[in-house]
Amino acid sequence: MSESTHWTEDAHWMDALKHFHDLRDGGATSLTLDIAAIEEGVFDADEPADRLMEAMVSANERAGHDDHQRVQPGAVADDCAIG
Repeated sequence: MSESTHWTEDAHWMDALKHFHDLRDGGATSLTLDIAAIEEGVFDADEPADRLMEAMVSANERAGHDDHQRVQPGAVADDCAIG
């Protein structure tokens, strides 16, 4: 999808929306998400954006839960194998 294309002009999203409406109009009242399938789709690719996502998750885990703790940019670059 290009930067100037709105999601409503993309067949992928419009097909998904139609499927959702068909389910809802057919009486479906709940939706179940396959978390493993979603995670696989998000993290199992070897594109730069995917490596960056994995690196950010890794950096976040190393930083812990302290909002004041920061991760060095080099750590993310190392995890992405960039730079």
